[in-house]
Amino acid sequence: MRPITPTTPQKVLDGVAETVAEARAWVSEQCARHGVDGHTHDCAVLIASEFATNAIKHSRSGKPGGTYTVHTEFQGPTLYLSVTDNGAPYPPYKRPRESKDRLPENGQGLWLVEAHADWWRALKFHDHHTITAKLTTT
Repeated sequence: MRPITPTTPQKVLDGVAETVAEARAWVSEQCARHGVDGHTHDCAVLIASEFATNAIKHSRSGKPGGTYTVHTEFQGPTLYLSVTDNGAPYPPYKRPRESKDRLPENGQGLWLVEAHADWWRALKFHDHHTITAKLTTT
């Protein structure tokens, strides 16, 4: 996984649901600045939405005063999109599970990420989590 550096473009947002749209818009702007193709752009915005929502729902970022940070890094045809949250005392992100009966109403977002990214990884530290997706532009 690529380390996030101080020069990586980033946007710090309050950990409330209303900022998910801001996260999507910021990622969209970053993609436009780098000439990312339409398909990859749409995938990046979708993934940003999922990562931001998870940060708010499943970490301390969603508590009063919490924040999360959206990062983008472009290297040639590759976009690394990350969200860093305020952490939580439990595992942050789990691989989606299939149900024999029907799809559950919640917990399907990471399937979308798996379908639209080359790969994704989550790293857990004592005070934060960082989840990253790699997308290759066409």
